[in-house]
Order: sequence, then structure tokens, then C-alpha cells
Amino acid sequence: MNFSRGGASYRLQWIDESQVPLGAIRRRDLPQLLGRFSSHLINPNSILTQADITDKQSAARLNIPPGYRAVSIIIDRRTGVDWFARPDSRVDVLCSMVKDGRPLVATIVRFAKILSVGGATKRTEENQAAADNQGQTTITLLTTERDAKLVELARAQGTLSLSLVGEGETVAPTSDPDPVDINNIFGSSETTPPIRPELKEEEDLPGVLYTKDPHTGKEIRYLLTHRGRRWKRDADY
Repeated sequence: MNFSRGGASYRLQWIDESQVPLGAIRRRDLPQLLGRFSSHLINPNSILTQADITDKQSAARLNIPPGYRAVSIIIDRRTGVDWFARPDSRVDVLCSMVKDGRPLVATIVRFAKILSVGGATKRTEENQAAADNQGQTTITLLTTERDAKLVELARAQGTLSLSLVGEGETVAPTSDPDPVDINNIFGSSETTPPIRPELKEEEDLPGVLYTKDPHTGKEIRYLLTHRGRRWKRDADY
């Protein structure tokens, strides 16, 4: 149900009583919203709680140096490092995706500064309670223009998460994504064959051809037999 009151629009949502979060704003509480402000960025279709509302209008402004950009992503408790990712913290942005049929994780941005969490430049208990109720929130990072593009591209390709950097660590000047895949956990199941094992009949064949599989890098041998003019892959090699 949608209606307007005092120039403001509201949307009423009917849900089971067991699903109502603690401190939720109900229909009878709507007059309390008039003249008040949101304490942080509120995601669409989320249930308003008392932690979302404040009497003070935020005067926060993002300090973005020349040559830098502010870019936002959505996080939850897990991808936000159990909410330990706070304004002024430093984080790496990781992207989990599937590439060439294999799971892969790559570092998209290193040592990025967090400007705000949930629209707030300072972390408060109210903001954390609101994030817990909603299950997710936004986080705004200070990056270069190129890194901002990489974040947006990676967001469309896979799942983004944060890796919290220790306070004593300094930035490492590298853009290497250092990707890891499933082989880094379990090791490769492929065995490397000898470069060119001897073949008894090799000198009796019209032709022997060695090449590499473009996907696995494994060496392949093809034989040209006396009976035909077509190359045949050596299955025993």
C-alpha cells in the first residue's frame, strides 16, 4: 500500500509478525518520521527500523582528491569482514568468478581506503544495527579512475568481497591480480609426460608430429600411418 502524508511518500508492507525485526517502524509510528532524517543510506524495499532514523541531518562530505574516484559496492556480513570494514580502513577488493570453466579468485584493487559504510563516514552502533537488520549495506571506496572501472567490470563478472588490510601495512606498488584457482588448493591432477619418449616404430612411420594442447599445455603426438594419408592422435602417448 502506498500513500502520501505531509508531502512524503510511504510504502506499507504487510508481513508475518515473526518476521518483523526488532525496532521496526510500524504504521502507527509513521507520524514520528516527519521532520526527521535517515541515519545512513537505506536500501530499497528494506524494512525501516528506529536505527535508520535520526533527528540530525548528516553534513558528511566525501573528501575526494584530484585524480581519484569514489565507487560503491554492496556487501554483507561475510563479504564485509564481519562488519570490521569501517570508514578509514584499508581493504583489498577480491573478485570470485569462473574463467575457462575453472573457479578463480583475483585481486581487483589493493589497499583501497573506505570512505563510508552505509552512507556514514563514521561507524556507529546504530549503523551496524541497521546493517544487521537489512543483511547487507553499501560501502564506498576511494580508488583511482582506472580501479573504479575495474571494480565495476568485476562486479558484472563475479562476486566481490573485501579483504581487510592490517593497520601497519603500507601500499605495495603493483597491479598484478595474482589470481588463484582450484589447483592452488589441491594441486594439478595432470601429469607431465616426457618431452619426447622414444617410439620403437618411429623410424618406420611416414610421419610423427609433436604439438601442445592449447588449453592444458600437454604435449600431444600424431602419427601418419602407412595405410592412409590422415594424421591420427597417438592415444598411448
